[in-house]
Amino acid sequence: MLGYRLTNGQRLFPFYEDLIQLRRNHSELRSHLIDILYVHNANRVIAFRRWDVTEEFLVVASLNNQLFSSGYTINNFGIGDGQWREIFNSDASLYGGDSIGNFGSNIFVTNGYINPIVPANGFVIFQRQST
Repeated sequence: MLGYRLTNGQRLFPFYEDLIQLRRNHSELRSHLIDILYVHNANRVIAFRRWDVTEEFLVVASLNNQLFSSGYTINNFGIGDGQWREIFNSDASLYGGDSIGNFGSNIFVTNGYINPIVPANGFVIFQRQST
């Protein structure tokens, strides 16, 4: 196990550590409240929302081998209008990825439309911002 930590898997360990810490710090990501907002089988994309009484998160994941560099448009009124800030990107360079994503910026949702940049074979997590 230590061999992987020092060689091929050296960036995978920080990925898991950060993802576990994010989940520990936000009970909403462990909540039983989940809403599948979008599924597209041909594009291999899914989006879902997790929440509780204090915070709300949106996860957009792709199992597609191609990235969506121009953004991937999702429309669902369940997303809710407002701002969503990217707080985690599985494709970050820290984890050995190509840093394809939204760079921690706010994405604005109007009429249930969101257009995040989604990496190939990865996911991004957004947190709803207070207005």
